Amino acid sequence: PQGQHRDSAIVRARAHGDVAGVYGEAAFSLFPRVRVRGGVRADVFSLYDGVRFAPRLSTTVLLTDRATLTLTGGQFRQYVRAPERSLVFLGSIPDTTAGPPLAVAEATHLVLGLAQDLGEGIRLGLEGFYKEFTGLHATPSRKTEASGVDLWVRRSTGSVTGWLGYSLAWVWSVEPDRPRKSVSAADTFAEDLPLGALAPHIHRLAEKTWAAAAKAEGQGRTVLLTL
Repeated sequence: PQGQHRDSAIVRARAHGDVAGVYGEAAFSLFPRVRVRGGVRADVFSLYDGVRFAPRLSTTVLLTDRATLTLTGGQFRQYVRAPERSLVFLGSIPDTTAGPPLAVAEATHLVLGLAQDLGEGIRLGLEGFYKEFTGLHATPSRKTEASGVDLWVRRSTGSVTGWLGYSLAWVWSVEPDRPRKSVSAADTFAEDLPLGALAPHIHRLAEKTWAAAAKAEGQGRTVLLTL
């Protein structure tokens, strides 16, 4: 089960959801020094209908007897607080009865890693990664992306075991292109009109722009009409 809750001076919110999943994988040697492993995870989220599949694939090349190069890619999903309820604003408390309190977010990743066996159970690794996150924002087409590098050293055998690492990452959001409604000949006038007479025409232009935004994003947000 996964749950999230947050207390504030304005509102107390709680959410709960269950996840049932199964994972299967297969590995084989494509060439004598190339190892391929693939798998898929199937999840069922209690707050949503249907089964969601997340594939994963990795390829490892044995460069030497002690060094490997691995390329990994795949997807992962989990519950997050519904985007429209992520923040609580004074005077605008989210309606806790509208829709599920949790949303399913998706992460897609691609990792390229180089690992070196230093002997005595000690391994040194350097990885570069790129990740894309969807389902974190109220606008479905908006995404969050991240890239960076990981440097780690670990020892898994012997009397002393441990892990030490350092990570450097950049995170940014990708805004969708705002839909635009071009002015056609039907939206122009043969002569200048007083401001009072323009009111119904301005309303008509605003409705056209709103319809274009709702069609492009699946929902209306903010319409900016420049005159």
